[in-house]
Amino acid sequence: MALLSGAPSVNAVECIPQELTPCIDAIKSSSVAPSSICCMKMEEQAPCLCQYAKIPSFKPLIAGGQRVAAVCGVTLPVC
Repeated sequence: MALLSGAPSVNAVECIPQELTPCIDAIKSSSVAPSSICCMKMEEQAPCLCQYAKIPSFKPLIAGGQRVAAVCGVTLPVC
């Protein structure tokens, strides 16, 4: 077990905003339902929301992202 003590967590998330590209139409328009791929990506990237909220160009998209996450059943962190 000592060999594993320094190993990175398997659950670590790499925050890459482009991973949410399948969600962009649903984020921008409440009349567009998120796809299953979008929901999968939203689940993967959810831990990154607080980091993304600090990016000025993303601020207008946060409310749409929260709505899409809710439709997908994804729990988002409290920032």
